Amino acid sequence: MVMRRVLSKVVLVGLCFSAAAWADAYEEGLMAYVNGDYKQAIQLLKPAAEKGDAGAAHMLGRIYSEASGVPKDSSEAMKWMVQAAGQGFAHVQFAVAENYERGEGAKADDKQAAHWYRQAANQGYPMAQYRLGGLYEQGRGVEQDQAKANRWYRLAAGQLMVKAQQGDSDSQFVLGVMFEKGQGVGRDLQQAKFWYQRSGRQSALALK
Repeated sequence: MVMRRVLSKVVLVGLCFSAAAWADAYEEGLMAYVNGDYKQAIQLLKPAAEKGDAGAAHMLGRIYSEASGVPKDSSEAMKWMVQAAGQGFAHVQFAVAENYERGEGAKADDKQAAHWYRQAANQGYPMAQYRLGGLYEQGRGVEQDQAKANRWYRLAAGQLMVKAQQGDSDSQFVLGVMFEKGQGVGRDLQQAKFWYQRSGRQSALALK
């Protein structure tokens, strides 16, 4: 079941960005990855990625980030992730932004984090909208601007509410934070506690 979910997610993402000329190499590399033959996966995916195939680049980033059959190499993972992100892959843009914010695979750089969060946020990616709001609120990587922070928080809140109601635990937890802090929504500790508890994650408020 887990493998089926991994395959379906990766196929959906990769096929959207894999050039037709490299579709066979991507699909064969993907199957090698799913079957645990990571060496073969790299051999198939790397030439396609080097030719600019975003799906293949995304998969290489996953392999090196997860240490799937190779030593974990955050720098190598980041190289391929940035390539995929540059072709409009919102999920990877968000991951690249997180890495720049944390200093994983590259030197910590709030300006780069803000850049990539904005790329994903402009495509409607709610977690990126929320994180970008946080950077504006804190003045990290961007000029501090509470009005812009509030705008991004509000945009994130609507989509996160939908995802939270559909059972997404990450969205439920972030929505709890937003209600607790009044970020893009009216401050409401009861709603915050509700969403924290729905997420199944520990928080001081949820334990009260």
